[in-house]
Amino acid sequence: MKRHILLFLIAMSVSWAGWAQSASASFQSTDITTTGQAQLTEEGSEQVIELSDDFTTEEGPDLHVYLATDTTATEFTDLGLLEDFSGKQTYEVPGDVALEEQSVLLIYCKKYSHLFGYAELQ
Repeated sequence: MKRHILLFLIAMSVSWAGWAQSASASFQSTDITTTGQAQLTEEGSEQVIELSDDFTTEEGPDLHVYLATDTTATEFTDLGLLEDFSGKQTYEVPGDVALEEQSVLLIYCKKYSHLFGYAELQ
């Protein structure tokens, strides 16, 4: 009986170790102040970006959250409109996004093609 419990616990710890992964980064400002943290969490096949409680950016029109290859926003995935200019918020990452290629999170004004801030997820 003890052997079965031990084998079960070992199997569970191995499967849990591969279940959740994460990467995080601090936002960097451009000519517009953007602060706080961004965290990418992978749980199985689901990927989520979470902005921290202390996230803030200056107000602007048509702000979007992008996952991009770099800060130029030429190759990106649009995660949607920024929900709020401050505070905790969550964005689902589509399953077809290659995070090893699109690892820069942008707060981007789509209307004026202007970068507000970015975080390079590690």
